[in-house]
Amino acid sequence: MKRTRLTPTLVAMSMLLASTGLLAQDEAPTQILFENVRVFDGTSEKLTAKTNVLVEGNLIKAVGSSVRGGAGATVVDGGGGILMPGLIDTHVHFNMNESNLNAIEAARWDRIASVAAGHARDWLMDGFTTVRGMGSNADGLKE
Repeated sequence: MKRTRLTPTLVAMSMLLASTGLLAQDEAPTQILFENVRVFDGTSEKLTAKTNVLVEGNLIKAVGSSVRGGAGATVVDGGGGILMPGLIDTHVHFNMNESNLNAIEAARWDRIASVAAGHARDWLMDGFTTVRGMGSNADGLKE
């Protein structure tokens, strides 16, 4: 098993990467075992006690202190941190979060693209795995 330590800011990224198992349909789904995490499930007001979460492909397969992954599973030590579903924001502006809107409106396309990419990264690191861009063309960013 491959082991790594997960920092709180990388929880969303790890969950996103866990879903990549769908891309290889001829292979067995990848497994990621998150150990030593407290789970926020969105339905309870309390976090679970420290537990393990097994993700197979893009689905949560099992949750519990005795849950283990297969021989090829990637094991992530959550360090007692919180594991939660990705957040969703349905109204974001990829290109217009600058403090000086006139500067971004007059910017070249390469500057606008780098600003949009930086904002997308920031949202992901803040736990947002789904965002909906309003009033801008994000097709290039999506690709």
